[in-house]
Amino acid sequence: MLSIHETIQLEPEERIIALFRRHGATVFVSSVPYALLIILLFLFIFPLFSLGGRGIALFAALGFLFAMLALRKIAAWLGTITILTSRRLLIIQRFGFFKKKVNEIKLDQISELSYEVKGMLQTAGTYGTIFLLVTFTSAMVSIPDIPDPQSALNAISQAIGRAGNEKSSHLQTPSARQKPSFHAVSHSDPANWK
Repeated sequence: MLSIHETIQLEPEERIIALFRRHGATVFVSSVPYALLIILLFLFIFPLFSLGGRGIALFAALGFLFAMLALRKIAAWLGTITILTSRRLLIIQRFGFFKKKVNEIKLDQISELSYEVKGMLQTAGTYGTIFLLVTFTSAMVSIPDIPDPQSALNAISQAIGRAGNEKSSHLQTPSARQKPSFHAVSHSDPANWK
C-alpha cells in the first residue's frame, strides 16, 4: 500500500487538502481479461493434467503468469494517486510493480482546468479525466479516471485561489495589507483594452 508520508515531503506550513484515486471500475475492467484467462485455464485442467508433468508445469506456469498480470494491474491502481496540498498538486502514477512516475505542479503554475466524461462506462460510473494547463511549459497534464471530476476540479480550483491569496498577502507590505487600494480604468475603445 502507498504511504503518503513516505512518498512526499511536506514543506513548512503545507498541508494535504485532498487525495484523488482512480475509480475502482478501472481496475476491475483492466483485470477482467486476466481473470477470464485464469477461468479458461481451469476449464483445461483435466486435459493438461493428463499430459503428466509437462501439463502440470504448463498449468502452473500459465496460472502464475495470469495471476501476476492481474496483480500488476491492481498494484498500479493502488499506487496511482493524486495529492492536492495547499501549495502543489502531486500526480503519482504507478506502472506495475517497479515503475513509478511523480509529477509535481505548483498551484500558481496551473492556468486552466477542465474535465471530460467520455463514453458509457465513465458516464454510468460518474468518473472522468481532469485536464490542467501548466504555464511556462504550455503542457496539458491529464489525471485520468477520477471519480466525480466536477468536485475534484472545484477542490483544485479553490486550492489555487487560496494559494494565490496567501502568496499575494505575503508579497504585500504590512501597511498595504491593512488598506487595499483600487483604481478604476476606463477605455473608450474596447478593441484597445488590455
